[in-house]
Amino acid sequence: GTYLVTGIVQIQESGAGGNDQYFFRFYDATAAAAIADSERYLSPFPASKYGQAVLSNVITVASGSTIQIHGYNSTAARGTAISTATSISYVRLY
Repeated sequence: GTYLVTGIVQIQESGAGGNDQYFFRFYDATAAAAIADSERYLSPFPASKYGQAVLSNVITVASGSTIQIHGYNSTAARGTAISTATSISYVRLY
């Protein structure tokens, strides 16, 4: 089916530094492949602040799939994505 998938990733930047660069994307764990055109970028991100990255894509899958959010901080290991405040949801379109 075809789904509208939305992910919200909560980020906390370290107090020791700022201006980190975060990248996020949807990943189909069943097919072991990144979802095309789903990558989002968040930067610069100020020190000691919270923020959100929002991902939203229309995704078509042939059968039951597990969709995940993958992300990384490409600048340093100072900030973090807060897993307990991160969400993913979907609506079947057709």
